[in-house]
Amino acid sequence: EVKEEISGLKKSYLMIVIILSIRFSTILVRTFLWNKAIFIK
Repeated sequence: EVKEEISGLKKSYLMIVIILSIRFSTILVRTFLWNKAIFIK
């Protein structure tokens, strides 16, 4: 039972990490494009 709980926690932790990394990368891309747009102007 304990092993199953640990694996479940690992899966949920992985999901959180993936979601956070995707959000972080999208924010980085947005700021990068925004800065480029400012430089072009």
